[in-house]
Amino acid sequence: MGRFDFESMSQDEDAAVKFQLNSTGNIFTASTSREATLSDEARRLFKGVSTLFDAMAKAMSESGRGLFDYDGWMTLLQGSGLFVQLERYDRNLEIRSCAVPVGTQIIQQALPGISDGASMDIAKRVLLAIGGKLEGSREDEKKRFGHLMFINEEIMGCASVSVRLFYASRESHAAVIAVPCHEMSARGFYQKQIANNFLLVDAGKVSKYECGNDSAEGAYNYKGLVESMLMLLNK
Repeated sequence: MGRFDFESMSQDEDAAVKFQLNSTGNIFTASTSREATLSDEARRLFKGVSTLFDAMAKAMSESGRGLFDYDGWMTLLQGSGLFVQLERYDRNLEIRSCAVPVGTQIIQQALPGISDGASMDIAKRVLLAIGGKLEGSREDEKKRFGHLMFINEEIMGCASVSVRLFYASRESHAAVIAVPCHEMSARGFYQKQIANNFLLVDAGKVSKYECGNDSAEGAYNYKGLVESMLMLLNK
């Protein structure tokens, strides 16, 4: 009595989920609503996330760090008080010997829902940039490079935000480095991909950043946010 009927659930029509990456590949949004019908809660939160990422990126730049600086991102995620760390993402990506380029296979497995179009092109550019960093780190095989990704989710009007910090080194990704991402692999192999997962726990505070720099109050809050991030990075 009162048991949930999973068989009946499987027969229901799934709500269509739309996926999109922002232009830098740092914000991944999954939503069952069109942008015009997003709930006010989700709209404020997602705009606030954009401002938060901009502030974090600005602080990274002003402290002399690049956008793939793994240690810098970890400092901000662990020290800002906005996030709580979760169990890490740990997956073996299967790279097959087929007509699909290695980079495309990686993206399709790491970001389910991204299969083609503008978001796929953005993800490929990110992979290419990370590949360049790995190629240039020959003096330190263990040096980690990280790619920060906010994951905005809006399902049936309920919004949540998590963060995934993917990372790689020449040592951990030697098999992938050996095959350019735009090429097909002559052999199949597995690539372990690990990422640190965080959950945004102060959505109310982040939602207050929705205006960005569009108002005097927004500019003041943004400046304070950047300064607080810089303090963490410069400790």
